Amino acid sequence: MFSKLITLATVGLLLAACTIPPAPQNRQELITAIEKGATFTQHETHIIKRPINQVYNSLRPKVRKCLAVKITSTMQQGYGIHTSTSIYRPSMRKVSKSRAEISLQVEHIPRGIGGDTMPKGGYFIIASDIEAVAKNRTKITTYGPSVGHDDLFVALKNWAQGKNTPCPDM
Repeated sequence: MFSKLITLATVGLLLAACTIPPAPQNRQELITAIEKGATFTQHETHIIKRPINQVYNSLRPKVRKCLAVKITSTMQQGYGIHTSTSIYRPSMRKVSKSRAEISLQVEHIPRGIGGDTMPKGGYFIIASDIEAVAKNRTKITTYGPSVGHDDLFVALKNWAQGKNTPCPDM
């Protein structure tokens, strides 16, 4: 009896550990999950020695040009050919005179296996908060995955600094 109870408890703990939390349905849920330590995520904060309007005006054209992309890949699987498409959708807006934000969503077609409800526009993968902290200083905090998007983190920081960094590979 005692060994059955231990086995049942062990199986229960293993199943609980394997539970995947639901996908964030908005940018704030993404930020909150990352701040709470969600697995395979990161956030970086940088102080940029430029006023917020300059940072915003440097980021805006790069975000539109580099992050609004559609990537189609084709591969052979067994005896067939499989084609998938990822559509990246960035958004950028001024929240106030001293704050702005960037969000990046992605929609994978066909969708992978899973029961998550995908938010309108795709899954949230990147969020950046841009905030004036002094007349000539702007803080940019970027939240996202710790695997696969390091180039994007670097590009956002460099674009905010006014550098002409090329578009990252998506």
